[in-house]
Amino acid sequence: MLLQSRSNYYEYGDKGGRLLAHQPKRQASSRLITQIKDPVGALLSAPSDMNATFKTFYSALYQSDSQTDNTTMDRFFNNLNVPAIDPAMGHNLSSPLVLQEIVDAIISMQSNKAPGPDGYPTEFFKKFCSKLASLLLDVYSESIDRGKLPPTLTQASISLLLKKDKDPTRWPLSLLNVDVKVLAKVLATRLEAVLPDIVSKEQTGFTKGHHSFLNIRTLMNIIYSTPTSKHPEVVIALDAERPLTE
Repeated sequence: MLLQSRSNYYEYGDKGGRLLAHQPKRQASSRLITQIKDPVGALLSAPSDMNATFKTFYSALYQSDSQTDNTTMDRFFNNLNVPAIDPAMGHNLSSPLVLQEIVDAIISMQSNKAPGPDGYPTEFFKKFCSKLASLLLDVYSESIDRGKLPPTLTQASISLLLKKDKDPTRWPLSLLNVDVKVLAKVLATRLEAVLPDIVSKEQTGFTKGHHSFLNIRTLMNIIYSTPTSKHPEVVIALDAERPLTE
């Protein structure tokens, strides 16, 4: 394997492609963390101290200050006029999973992705798809019946990617196991069939057939339209601070 890797490098290393593109990227974004500064500016190098500091920082970052009031939330959602799917669509969404859905999900997944905590990459599932698909179907079906996923399907490895060379700008990337990604792919594929009927055309993100450039075009039309006092306009740009990505 080592000889094959070296031969690939000498054959393709200087040619435009994935291998060449990864060389500067790998050098610029090393994931090895040797030192960090704590909130008071002290340098930390011990892994246990750095882990504790990162845990404290991100726990505070993702902690919500809002007080949850279930009664108020229920009243709000019950009064919403939201689109509903017809019974036939609802039946298709909630019908038991079938083997072909698992196979299609595995085949369609992207390769060359970092694995989750169990260490099994997408290529492993594709290679042994005929043996694993039926086993995964049994696991998913039992999980749906019980209403709870196995512990290994809820675990993730969180990797911090350095941005702008400052500790607070490290971007948390959650690496999930492939088996839970397969289940998510199956459910997402089912939802693709009904989302265009219940999601507004202005919602362009994560919806098949909707394109973000349409919203940009609409925004440009609003900005450069003739202003009138009857229709006040405002543009708001929102961005999540250090979103947790999967």
